[in-house]
Amino acid sequence: EHPPLNLALRNLCETCQRSSFGGESLCDVHDEKLNLFCLDDQQPVCLVCRDSRKHANHSFCPMDEAVMNNK
Repeated sequence: EHPPLNLALRNLCETCQRSSFGGESLCDVHDEKLNLFCLDDQQPVCLVCRDSRKHANHSFCPMDEAVMNNK
């Protein structure tokens, strides 16, 4: 009856809501703004994370685009 819960999408929405209320979401590792969404890992990332080995050869899109695509 209820669709499965998408935790990645829920976390992304919470991140965007915090940003829209004046609080900027920062990367826990690099203290950089989370402005990209890793399509492979389904998580928000900063520019430093994007260039790290952890996300090598992954696909990314802007955060606002990911939110609109997953609404």
